[in-house]
Amino acid sequence: MTNVEIDVNRLKKELGGKFRIESVEDILFSLGIEVSGYDEKEKVMHIEVTSDRSDLLSTFGIARMLKDYLQISRQRKLKIKNSGLYINVDRSVSEVRPFIAAVAARKLRLDDQSVKELMRLQEKLHETFCNNRTLASIGLYSFEKIKFPLHYFTQVPANITFVPLGESKIMSGDQILANTEMGKKYANILKDHKLHPLFTDDTGEVLSYPPIINSNKLGKITAQDTSILVEVTGTNLERVHSVLKLMAEVLFEMGGELEYVNIKYANSTDKTPDTSETVKKLRIEQAEKLIGVQLGARLARKLLVKMGYTVNPGSGSIIKVGVPFYRHDILHNVDIMDDIFRAYGANKLVPEAPNVFTVGEESKFAKKSGFLRNAVIGLGFDEALTLALTSEKAQYTDMGITPKQMIKVQSAKSNEAEIMRTNIAPELLRMLKANDRYKLPIKLFEVNDVVVRNPASDTGYGNDTRLCAVICDLNANFTSAKQLLNFVLMLFGIQYRLESSTNAMFIEGRAAKVLAKVNGNELNIGEIGEIHPQVLSNIGLESPVASLEISLNAIFGL
Repeated sequence: MTNVEIDVNRLKKELGGKFRIESVEDILFSLGIEVSGYDEKEKVMHIEVTSDRSDLLSTFGIARMLKDYLQISRQRKLKIKNSGLYINVDRSVSEVRPFIAAVAARKLRLDDQSVKELMRLQEKLHETFCNNRTLASIGLYSFEKIKFPLHYFTQVPANITFVPLGESKIMSGDQILANTEMGKKYANILKDHKLHPLFTDDTGEVLSYPPIINSNKLGKITAQDTSILVEVTGTNLERVHSVLKLMAEVLFEMGGELEYVNIKYANSTDKTPDTSETVKKLRIEQAEKLIGVQLGARLARKLLVKMGYTVNPGSGSIIKVGVPFYRHDILHNVDIMDDIFRAYGANKLVPEAPNVFTVGEESKFAKKSGFLRNAVIGLGFDEALTLALTSEKAQYTDMGITPKQMIKVQSAKSNEAEIMRTNIAPELLRMLKANDRYKLPIKLFEVNDVVVRNPASDTGYGNDTRLCAVICDLNANFTSAKQLLNFVLMLFGIQYRLESSTNAMFIEGRAAKVLAKVNGNELNIGEIGEIHPQVLSNIGLESPVASLEISLNAIFGL
């Protein structure tokens, strides 16, 4: 979940009238958005947005959703004009940060609050959807100060010279990375490259040093600006385009008139942003079966419109649904059905007792898992929840592991969700990186499933529930993980011994397999150890980490 600050006065203005905080809170809750607080003095509402709804990370995004839901008429329809604006992309960027996209917004009427909104949105996207700028990063520029065409190329850091945003003197790229706050924070993204990306206008003036920092001269917007250029660079083309679409939608909601920017690569030209709808065919019977309510075509269309979709009649019981260009979270018809359910309202569902003669209760496995969770929390660990779908890079490459049982997702929509995880530890290490701004020690754990090969099952795969814990501290070591292991196995009366392990994820000589004893036999139930410095470097962690991952299926079976 991501915390978003909503400017209540701005929200009232966008909705065209007065409203009660309580009524808006009820609507947001029914749509899956929780209001976590309200500051009466500052007129700021704090909401929690799920990670998939990046289009709701600003006051303007929330206002747009509420306008659709409340059927408040919009006066403008999104149109983007063609322009003669070009960005020339040099071949050299393909080795470091190959993709770029941009949009221009004119005739804006900004104020200090709307500029703050843009800055907050930029940072929220950087922290979440852009994966701390590794996949994509955003630059905003005062359009009137820029001389087109623009140029995106690479340069030796020592030869990059400009005044960085917030500074008063000219600095080289090396000095920026070593001495500025943003340089220190994001230098690891470029650490493996001798040439670094640079973005300039046609006079040679630097706009930005992606993904590190903008220039103080051209990369700063104020309430006096009436035209803005937004640029997104990154390593993932799909993510770069998605981020630009999110920014374009907000600029449109702010009253801007949008213009395309042409991206001129060596062998092709890309016109950005692409704001065309994706059309999906939805069978009403499937939606009714999933939701458990008889909707009918008329009501289904009405609910879809309330959720911001466009609807065209298909044939028979099939509806053609136009998915807005900024809704990157809609990957399948089930996602559309979920929105229909939210618009219908869960509170309208009438519960029915199942036609069975049994009474459900928590399984023994779940009771033991719950007991274990509470026990580990009692030791000062914070419980985490990571995704089962991940990337080959995160699970194996960054860990220095050659995959032996990689389980790929057929026709994956994103390389961030291309495989099923077979270990939890890599995901918790990524979470440590996402929270490295907090004071040490950071102690995280997760009790969840991984997918493993199981020849005995019908599908050839099965779930293995595991306990994984990571301890990030200046003094974290093998003993830190072993103390937790002793505690956990003592709770369930299990004897064990350790045997040296050669897992590349751990430091050699500081890792071990956990062998549990039962009926005179030994069973390998997991591994503990100190994370290898190269793995920490791959992820961007600076402090030592100790890790433990053991199979609860095996433990509870014993």
